[in-house]
Amino acid sequence: VDRWIDFENAVTNSNATDISVPSLLTGSGAHEPIAKIEALPFVSQYAAARGYRTAFITSSTMQWAGFDAFFGDARMDDVITAENSRLPFVNDLAVDDHFVYRTAAEAIEKADGKLFLTL
Repeated sequence: VDRWIDFENAVTNSNATDISVPSLLTGSGAHEPIAKIEALPFVSQYAAARGYRTAFITSSTMQWAGFDAFFGDARMDDVITAENSRLPFVNDLAVDDHFVYRTAAEAIEKADGKLFLTL
């Protein structure tokens, strides 16, 4: 699709999910205190302000690393997690990633206009 943006040189600033995810979603450096990171808007909020429908889809539970609190105030149209899947967990934290890709494909199919999707 000619309107996709593919970040071919994207890197994360940490190998720890609990540091890299909040940093990537807010644009903040990983060195910043968590209070500052939690006070920043998500990148998706900028997309929403431009008329995009926003969604975050993950195979993980939000019941670890403080993600339940971090995403608690997220202003996204859809936050879809392992709990929404009703599937059995394949490890301590997640369901099979097939759920994520199937759900993302459905969101893209149903999108009527602009969609800002974070996987």
